[in-house]
Amino acid sequence: PPGWGGGWGGPPPAAKPGVIPLRPLGVGEILDGAVSTMRTYWRTVLGISLTVAVVTEVLVILLQGLVLNDSAGTEALNDPSASADELTRALGETMLGSTVVFLISLIGTVAATALLTTVTSRAVLGRPVTTGEAWRDARPQVPRLFGLIFLLLLITFGILAVGALPGILVAAAGSDGGGIALVILGLLGAGVVALWLMIRFSLASPALMLEKQSIVKSMSRSTKLVRGSWWRVLGIQLLAGIIANIVAAIVVIPFTF
Repeated sequence: PPGWGGGWGGPPPAAKPGVIPLRPLGVGEILDGAVSTMRTYWRTVLGISLTVAVVTEVLVILLQGLVLNDSAGTEALNDPSASADELTRALGETMLGSTVVFLISLIGTVAATALLTTVTSRAVLGRPVTTGEAWRDARPQVPRLFGLIFLLLLITFGILAVGALPGILVAAAGSDGGGIALVILGLLGAGVVALWLMIRFSLASPALMLEKQSIVKSMSRSTKLVRGSWWRVLGIQLLAGIIANIVAAIVVIPFTF
């Protein structure tokens, strides 16, 4: 009856032991949780990010300066009178250097992802964590995380290759103009498919690290989480990427001068 207990006041607020409330989140709450994590655990976050960045850049600089001496290749590519053999050799050296740099950066990204995912999971529960504790917790899953990242890259390049293949075959048959047009159309279509799949699998890495899933199960878990929210996940990732790039550009400006 009315008057008993003062009426219904609605559900109680969600528990918030850490940086976010334990309920479905809005975009603002997700971004606020990321900022709160960096602010509360700045020593651990900065230590992990700075260490990975410094080690990665030092390795890249040493390899480019001592092993991958591509100055001759760069000169050949910029020389209009270079022969076909020189251009082929220069292009091969450039691609080798780019591949090595990409792999080193990928290793650093995977290591940082594994450690920072652990830090974030502790931050959600309001538990402190050191870099050593984050590494001990993440270490068993790191090989699987490498496998997942390489599998996703392989899927992406495979889709792009399939999209470009008809145009390449047409060009090889003698129709250069039609082949180039078909390659462009194929790559555009393949790019749309690849983007759709990458967003669909974008939560596989957190699922693998936090839920201790296998590679296949983490991809299946990501598919279930993204189902019905593909555009929302895309929008959040785009917004987060834009904010991160703006902050990175601001940080880089004084070092550029």
